[in-house]
Amino acid sequence: MRCKTMRVRLAEAFAEGDEAEVTGFLETVEVASLVASLVDFPEPRWSILLFFDDAGVRAPEEAGAARPSPDRSPAPRDTGEGEPRASGLRVVAGEGETGGLSPEDELLLERLKSWRSERARQESVPPYCVAHNRMLSLIAEKKPGNTDELKDLKGFGPARIEKYGEEIISIVAAGAA
Repeated sequence: MRCKTMRVRLAEAFAEGDEAEVTGFLETVEVASLVASLVDFPEPRWSILLFFDDAGVRAPEEAGAARPSPDRSPAPRDTGEGEPRASGLRVVAGEGETGGLSPEDELLLERLKSWRSERARQESVPPYCVAHNRMLSLIAEKKPGNTDELKDLKGFGPARIEKYGEEIISIVAAGAA
């Protein structure tokens, strides 16, 4: 098990670039658990402690992750609405995240994203701490009918399933009705 600390500074000039770095890393590893805290010193930021297995590390090309530029300048802005974050920032979707979804799957994905945003607000965490976009796309595509099927999807370990599994299955079931 390895551990990595990352940050997402809340200043507009850095937030998107930092978020792109975190998202890119999350798409290259199998995260076992994470802890996120809002820190105010020396600057307002999310401090994220990630625990992951070495065996789960994939090259960014394999994961399809968008990597920030080497100069760590902010990522280009998404022209869409995006999702509100607890800090007032938006989550920028990666390219091709919903490429193979049917129109019905896209509707389910939007319901899942709305649920995730609400849970993130309730817990005062960024939405990716609940589930990142790729995980929600997999749910919309595979439509798990129970928590055992949810375990088969990348990124869903026991803790996340215990915390969110029943809610996710309910949303999937409501979308199928």
